[in-house]
Amino acid sequence: MSRRAYSFHKSYLAPELRAQNARLWAEEWNGVEGAELCARIILTVHRRLFGKHWTNGERPKMFSDAGPALSPALNVLAKYKIRSLPETAARGLLRWAAGEIELRLFRQMPSVQEILHLQTQGIRCVSVLISSSEIAGFQHEDRDFYSFMIHDLVHAQLMTADHENFVHQIRFARWLEHEWPALTVGLSASARRELEYMAADMNSHMVHLLKTFKSWVERFRPELLLHEDWFFQRQWRLLNHIDGEEADRLHRALLQLWTERMPASDFKGLAP
Repeated sequence: MSRRAYSFHKSYLAPELRAQNARLWAEEWNGVEGAELCARIILTVHRRLFGKHWTNGERPKMFSDAGPALSPALNVLAKYKIRSLPETAARGLLRWAAGEIELRLFRQMPSVQEILHLQTQGIRCVSVLISSSEIAGFQHEDRDFYSFMIHDLVHAQLMTADHENFVHQIRFARWLEHEWPALTVGLSASARRELEYMAADMNSHMVHLLKTFKSWVERFRPELLLHEDWFFQRQWRLLNHIDGEEADRLHRALLQLWTERMPASDFKGLAP
């Protein structure tokens, strides 16, 4: 099997392999739900790709002996590292199964607005597209059905791994959802794509997201920076004149102000 066939960044599975197994896999996974479904898909795919070499040995324990009761496929993932499976995806899936984070399973691709709204509640989506036609033919930005599911699990872990970063992302999502009409009116297609990417696909580091968003506003919505009450205008203006560690400190100060300014919520994602 070529490296391209299972690369995380492109399609995991060669088109002919997907076509050959589409009907069998669709039947095998029919009726299974939630985290157990994702675990079964992972085990089926990696055993098919690597045969008896599908593991990289046992993984360190994530849960105590008194931890959550896991279903059979999830127990396997909790015990073994899976060859070529990103660790972020494995951890996100296992934390979902244990009830540590909340994910929403979709049987179709959610819209950007749906993803953004879920993030305002501290929830990420997982798209599981496993009809026989989707297994054989789904392709989105070079991802097949399997790579797309893994991509979503990776983002779930990235969003929730660090508590402070998680809280800031929730705050940003709430603010962005509120400002969406003002930000998107009259946008070009390319500018909207960039904004949608920030809304749905940037979950690794809040300071990086804020820098990217600032650049986007300056290129596509500079008129908003003329309003003194818009997004901490005074501090925002300072960002044009500093860089390095000083810029990072100011970004963190902005994030703290943002957290204090946004309304509180009673959902568990914001608990200390």
